[in-house]
Amino acid sequence: MGNQINLNSFFQKQESRHTERLLKDLKLVCHLSSSRTHSSITAPLLCAQSADRISTRGPSSPQDFISSISGSSPRLIAAMWPTLVTLGLLCASLLVNVYQRSAIHGLENLLQEAHPRRVARSVSYYSELSNDESVATQTYYFPLYTQLSSKSIEKLCKSRLEKEAETDVKTENETVSKAKKPPKINRKQERKEKTCKEIRSLGGKTLVGARLHRVGAAVRSGEKWLLTEFSTGYSVFEYRTNGTDDISISSSDPYKVHMLNDPFQGTDHTLIGNGRTFVYNMAASKSIQFANLYTKRLIRRPLNVSNDPLYHHSFSYVDIESDETAVWVIYRKPHEHHLTVSRFDPISLSEKARWSLTHIPIEKNITNSFVACGILHTISTVVSHGRSTNRIAAVFDFDAGSYIHQSAQKTWEWKGYGVPSNVQYDKHSQSLNVFDQGNIYSISLNTE
Repeated sequence: MGNQINLNSFFQKQESRHTERLLKDLKLVCHLSSSRTHSSITAPLLCAQSADRISTRGPSSPQDFISSISGSSPRLIAAMWPTLVTLGLLCASLLVNVYQRSAIHGLENLLQEAHPRRVARSVSYYSELSNDESVATQTYYFPLYTQLSSKSIEKLCKSRLEKEAETDVKTENETVSKAKKPPKINRKQERKEKTCKEIRSLGGKTLVGARLHRVGAAVRSGEKWLLTEFSTGYSVFEYRTNGTDDISISSSDPYKVHMLNDPFQGTDHTLIGNGRTFVYNMAASKSIQFANLYTKRLIRRPLNVSNDPLYHHSFSYVDIESDETAVWVIYRKPHEHHLTVSRFDPISLSEKARWSLTHIPIEKNITNSFVACGILHTISTVVSHGRSTNRIAAVFDFDAGSYIHQSAQKTWEWKGYGVPSNVQYDKHSQSLNVFDQGNIYSISLNTE
């Protein structure tokens, strides 16, 4: 009997404790709902009624608690749903936070496993690390958003680069040791044997045409001829002299007429690029221009040119020549009485070298010059009884960078009609092409 009374009192105490906890929870919910529903006092009143009902009777189970709340009014649940949603979001955020912490902890473990070796910083650190093949060849995988210091990145990169450099040096040394050393080559001799031959003598003279004007220029590139009349102008006349074409350079019906954007000056022009680019001195300008006659591309290069004519009895201030390797520009600088020669690359059209030939003064009888196979040749003219004797002399070797002494000079002569206004070397036909007092002729060259 005493045991039964003790059990009843125990259950009554447990029930009263359960009722107190429910009242506290209900009051908390009512307080939150009242703070979120300031515009209505219905929810607090309903909560108070439910609390009084629980305190007087006391629910015997959680089902009675829920029925007591739901039985009070369906509006209570409607007023409490924002609070329930907030509590649910709070729980979800806590779960996400816990998941993120666990993920970060796992990434830290992966990072420690990827770089398990810690070496004290010293002078021999990098050399020691580079000799360790397991470390130097190891591939490192880092997760996104991993925080690495600049020193750590530097160590990783340096170890990898030093290992690769060491491998490359070993491979290169092995290749060099196996290969035979190349013999010493005379670059000048090799270039001349492959690309050009020096002039040995003059061949026959062939008259190509005649013009009415005594001053002009005739430049050649294989079977293509370009003619200009007078010492300045815009028009360039193109002629073709192949075996099946009967058109003469004397004809007034050229193959094509090209009009320059900027007028030329002088009579010493040249052709490069398989006869597509016309190179000339621009009128009223101390510049030369590379004009592609088909694409209309223009490239201008300034020069420091004297205002005096380059040669005696000449209308040119600049003499432009071309041979197998370069474009040569011959001119005089202001207040100088000797030749200056600039070498231009035929592809990039940029100046590559320059020579001031102080030992080649502009003599009274020097009337023209040209460059063939990297050697500068001057032309001296003597006129007597309406006929002229033109003498060619090789004076400077650009490949050797030295003058050709008179004792070793090679000279050749030909008879002409007067002082030529233009003498041009053509590498394709191996000939000299001359505009001489309106007469156009070609002199073949015998080379060695």
